Amino acid sequence: MGRDRACHALLLALTLAGCDRAPANEPPPPTATPSSGPIKVVVPTEAAPIVQPPPAPPEPAPVEPAPRIGSTDARADAKAKPIAREAKGGPYAQATAGTEKPPAPPAKSSTPKVLVSEKLFEIVLSPLAPCAPATPCEAHLVVTALDGYKFNVEYPTKFAVQPSPAVTVEGTGTVTILARTSARVTVKFRAAASGAAPITGALKLSVCTDDVCEIAAPVVSFDVPVS
Repeated sequence: MGRDRACHALLLALTLAGCDRAPANEPPPPTATPSSGPIKVVVPTEAAPIVQPPPAPPEPAPVEPAPRIGSTDARADAKAKPIAREAKGGPYAQATAGTEKPPAPPAKSSTPKVLVSEKLFEIVLSPLAPCAPATPCEAHLVVTALDGYKFNVEYPTKFAVQPSPAVTVEGTGTVTILARTSARVTVKFRAAASGAAPITGALKLSVCTDDVCEIAAPVVSFDVPVS
């Protein structure tokens, strides 16, 4: 009995002694070994500067189109801008004094003009020839019978003019037969001055058929350009 207790005590002592000793077969911890290859050293580089793009040029201001000639804006601008004028009697007036042209003479008649139009006849003024003041001039009145009538050559046709200080009419007119239905009355006159010379008078005439004749005295009036 005592022997068993001694064995147990010895076994316990050996067990405690084995716990304090490090295990003989446990390998040592690994250690870092230097590499035999080249060592790469990474050197930090400075960051490249960021280049900003140049600012965009400013947009040009819109150009307003010039106003067209004859447009509303152009007329408005013309009215808004005063026009400088030379005062009366200034150097411009002195430079142009005596160079002004006289007024143009009245235009002469170039086409026949109907003076009287009736059912049985009509009176037409023929184109007038140029006429100068205080010189003999002529006007021609053509009478044409209508509606089956003919000009009465036996009737004393004449032009009774109304007196006027602007025109002097010579006689009562000269009758020339043109056809069975028409005749020309030539009126001779003299104008006192340049301008439009008015002539007014009654043209006494007659038109007939084979059975009846009609007598008339229509008043005719016309202007003669004199220059």
